[in-house]
Amino acid sequence: MLKINVLYDGKSAALSAYRGESISELLKKEGILISQPCLGKGKCGKCVVKVLNRAYPYDEADIKLLGEKAVNEGLRLLCRMKAIRDVEIELKPQKKFDILADFENKYLDFNSEQKGFAICLDIGTTTLAAQLINLRDGKIVKVCSKINSQATFGADVVSRMEASLKGNKEELEKIIKLDIMGCFNELCTDILKCEVKKIILAGNTVMTYLLLGMDCKDISQFPFKCNFNDLKKYCFKDIFGNDEFNADVYIINCLSAFVGGDIVSGAVFCALLENKNSLFIDIGTNAEMAVFNGEKLFICSAPAGPVFEGGEISCGMASVEGAICSASFDGKIWSYETINKAKAVGICGSGLIDAVAAIIENNIVDKNGLICEKYFDSGIKIGKNVKISQADIRKFQLAKAAVRAGIKILLKKADIELCDIKSIFLSGGFGSKINTRSAFRTGLLPAEFEGKICSVGNSSLGGLRDIALIMPLGCLENIKKAAFDINLAQINDFNDIFMEEINF
Repeated sequence: MLKINVLYDGKSAALSAYRGESISELLKKEGILISQPCLGKGKCGKCVVKVLNRAYPYDEADIKLLGEKAVNEGLRLLCRMKAIRDVEIELKPQKKFDILADFENKYLDFNSEQKGFAICLDIGTTTLAAQLINLRDGKIVKVCSKINSQATFGADVVSRMEASLKGNKEELEKIIKLDIMGCFNELCTDILKCEVKKIILAGNTVMTYLLLGMDCKDISQFPFKCNFNDLKKYCFKDIFGNDEFNADVYIINCLSAFVGGDIVSGAVFCALLENKNSLFIDIGTNAEMAVFNGEKLFICSAPAGPVFEGGEISCGMASVEGAICSASFDGKIWSYETINKAKAVGICGSGLIDAVAAIIENNIVDKNGLICEKYFDSGIKIGKNVKISQADIRKFQLAKAAVRAGIKILLKKADIELCDIKSIFLSGGFGSKINTRSAFRTGLLPAEFEGKICSVGNSSLGGLRDIALIMPLGCLENIKKAAFDINLAQINDFNDIFMEEINF
């Protein structure tokens, strides 16, 4: 057996491995998780570790993604490392995510006879956000957020489904439940756990399936059938396997394979069934949308891809410390801000939109998205370590075209004109950070929406708060009955509309 010594987060672990065993898989078995957005395929270059004691074999992916200098300094991609001889490796400290755990706090004149507390938790693909709510007055007592440790099985829901279907269903369920229990324990440091009377959870459809240990087969292939369509109440032990809390657990129902309980909760928070001709948009790896025309709540999910979360962009990254989150260019000098004002090490979604808008305004790209010759090979340098390439521009065009095509088809099916939309509820971390001017300039959002946009923050968490306090079960049932799902993959002219929306 070979000795693998791992240093991480100020701790160390001495592991044993068989020759040829994947070190990445070995760490997973030990519960030492590191994000692998490309599912360990050696394509994203995000799972960088440092070999400390001696030179260690490398492969083409190490050289291609990290560079010869970095490899000579001992850096390696964990997903490519096999146990060949005794080795000591150091994992990079995980950067702190800028996690949105708040919402536009609408006035709530609430005073009830309820006693105790409720926990509301939004299960995102990348992050978890939770709040402890006082059931008597509706006030937020404490907030907690965490990175979703399932990221070691890939950054997006497709990767997670693939991992589940390939035999990792139980492991994915275990990981998310450990993360959730970590949130619960952090929220309850100043109260007794017996004082928690309700726990309300919501997530996208895939996250909900993985939490409940459900088979992802039906939601991963045609006809994409979702089997979790009703609000469910559980005993705490039935979900988490212990008696730490004596609280009812409610899991918000999904509307389709692509539109989950987080959007249902957001619809509650934004009172969509009371706001005719108002559009709800939550842009992430998928752009979930909903609009109520007075009779039906039309919903869809546009395949934006991971671009708006920093994925598939050469210098892209999630909303973590050091990510450029806003940018501008005066024709000579780039100016930018980073998360926590740290040294710029990459660019996240909101910064990317600003950068692309500035590139368009300064005629560095044409309407087709082609970068001018001066920057075509080298890319457009924004900061010392950050640049935008031609491939990045193309990725952005594909993502924004998917969103625009989704909006156009959704409104067409609802028989609503763009100019008749009264308000747009922009939800989620991305929606709370983007510069709407840049969104209009790049064509991510149509010009007809100018002056109508309201960023509502984490609307899923806001809706869970409302549900915990007043339990509007009738509203949830009405949303389910009114929902009309549009599967964009089955819309004959989706590809034509998508192509129409690619140009700037």
